[in-house]
Amino acid sequence: MWHRRTFPRLMPLSLLLITLLSLASACGGGSGGGGETEKTPPSATPYYDEKAIIEEARTAQNQIVSALESGESTALLGLLEQNVGIQMEGELDLTSPELREELARALSEAQPVKVYPGMVFYETTYAGETLSFYIIQEEGTWKLGGF
Repeated sequence: MWHRRTFPRLMPLSLLLITLLSLASACGGGSGGGGETEKTPPSATPYYDEKAIIEEARTAQNQIVSALESGESTALLGLLEQNVGIQMEGELDLTSPELREELARALSEAQPVKVYPGMVFYETTYAGETLSFYIIQEEGTWKLGGF
């Protein structure tokens, strides 16, 4: 019975995989047709500037820290990714100066661990635990997302 229920689900995936493999072999996987091209390892020349992306995200990181330090919840909500902002609206309580200071410290000390075009993943320590989050470019503006 497992086979009858699972096979229809796997069929579209199998067809997609076969199509992608066919396209890959047609695009340069075969022999012949022109001279050799020089191949460089992907890590040798990234197609995006990681340092520039980190610097752009750092501007948002600093704005978020400033909003926390000042206790301006409206400003902070404007710096959150849309989905996160919707979830936190009405629940964001920045009345405790100790909480704001600790969050601001953790966010300002956060270090980038993965960088992609339009998204930087960070890690920091908050309340003795490792906290992971990301800053994402949303409609041209860098915003805090996903804790």
